[in-house]
Amino acid sequence: NQILVSIVPVSASCPCPGGATLEGYIERTSSASVTDRYMAAKALRRSPSDAAAGVLLQLMNDDKEDIYVRVEAGAALALRGHPEGKAFLGSLLDGAHASYRLEAVIVLGEVPTPDAADLLRRTLSKADEHPDVRAAAAWSLGEIGLRENIDALVDSFGALEPEIRIEAARALAKLAREFRGTVVASFPA
Repeated sequence: NQILVSIVPVSASCPCPGGATLEGYIERTSSASVTDRYMAAKALRRSPSDAAAGVLLQLMNDDKEDIYVRVEAGAALALRGHPEGKAFLGSLLDGAHASYRLEAVIVLGEVPTPDAADLLRRTLSKADEHPDVRAAAAWSLGEIGLRENIDALVDSFGALEPEIRIEAARALAKLAREFRGTVVASFPA
């Protein structure tokens, strides 16, 4: 029954000694380490470079590459507006592996685009989809934060599985921060 108290210094910046370059991240995409390749794909997401886009496309299309690296590369391309990224993630959502569908849905939550939201709404509306995948789609729609996601989230309250309704409620709560009137107006539905 003792209390331990500590004061932690808070800093708004994290000084970095430097050294991280576009070329370094591109080089890491061919590392033997899956972690390095994954990290590189995630870092290259923010680079406007055509060289980065080319490397991401190679990673995504490599059937021998780890699926998590491929999904991250696909998301990076989708975020840049490359149709190949959206098509790849869409193909995963239509695929046989529930774990791949789940990963694609979670990563799409980091791609705040109308195309990503369309894929997620389609997944959420599939009554025969695994409940965990549908729940993750509801969560991701909340992360994207578009008004167009509200109706799909409200419709998902018809699902029998509580995890879908719980994530839809959380997503609606998040969307209500920006679209309060629209969310409140949807309550009768």
